[in-house]
Amino acid sequence: MEDIDREIEGNNAVRRPRIFRDRADPFETLNDEQFRLRYRFSRRGFFTLLESLEDSITTSDRKSYHSLNVGLACDYDLSFIWISCRFGGSAHDSRVFRKSALHADLQSGEKKGILLGDSAYRAETYLYKPILNSQNEAEKKYTDAVCRGRVRIENAIGALKRQFHSLHSEVRYAPDMASLIITAAVCLRNASILLNERPFDDDLGDEDDDDDGYDDPNAPSASGQAAMKYVVQKYFS
Repeated sequence: MEDIDREIEGNNAVRRPRIFRDRADPFETLNDEQFRLRYRFSRRGFFTLLESLEDSITTSDRKSYHSLNVGLACDYDLSFIWISCRFGGSAHDSRVFRKSALHADLQSGEKKGILLGDSAYRAETYLYKPILNSQNEAEKKYTDAVCRGRVRIENAIGALKRQFHSLHSEVRYAPDMASLIITAAVCLRNASILLNERPFDDDLGDEDDDDDGYDDPNAPSASGQAAMKYVVQKYFS
């Protein structure tokens, strides 16, 4: 009997106390800065978005590809103006863009403007790209200008990743859900800019997407080549 009592006492001595999940309301317990760091949005911005989205949140469980080729374009203020998460990782960047509504609108003239792309894209009257193996000083100046302009999309992606850390590595969800997560993050990033949210300055070592040494698989269209030549001669000669 004494042995049993000692065993019970021993079990009670090593038994770990149960720890219950903290059910405290973070909206009441966190100060403004703690709230911002945890949820990556200010309290004011969070509730503004919540009111806009509460009637339109949807879910999906369909499966698609094992990886995604995400196409993005932004304006000079780093707001995203186009996103595509429709295609698998094996799809070429140029094909992703050519199948987009943005491409169709620019091609038809419904939308006006100029995009700056890298060597993965086909030059068009509305899309300028670097001239690889530039033949003269004017072409070099043009290419430098295009590359400097393209830095804006790298800055936009970097700001997106700094606000939402999970995008800096693999998004470990089924592709269809990953597509929704990425699209939502892009929309929230645009909302942050509209609401003048303070940017996050976390240094996550964003990759530098450089064109040096990239083989150009996309011959420019005749009109695209003519447009690039015109710009080189008019503004860089």
